[in-house]
Amino acid sequence: MQRIARFAQRHPHIAIMLSASPVHSNFQLKQMDINLPYGKPNRPKLEAEPLFNGHIP
Repeated sequence: MQRIARFAQRHPHIAIMLSASPVHSNFQLKQMDINLPYGKPNRPKLEAEPLFNGHIP
């Protein structure tokens, strides 16, 4: 979280909202630019790239 705090201090004009959820966001609502959910993609047109391999219990 320290990196996020430093980023926010250096870039106060960029809004940051973090949420931990297995639910994929609806980009058509234009509420965000990037989504980092955990779990497997569940929509056919969704582009996803794993950040790491692992298991979240």
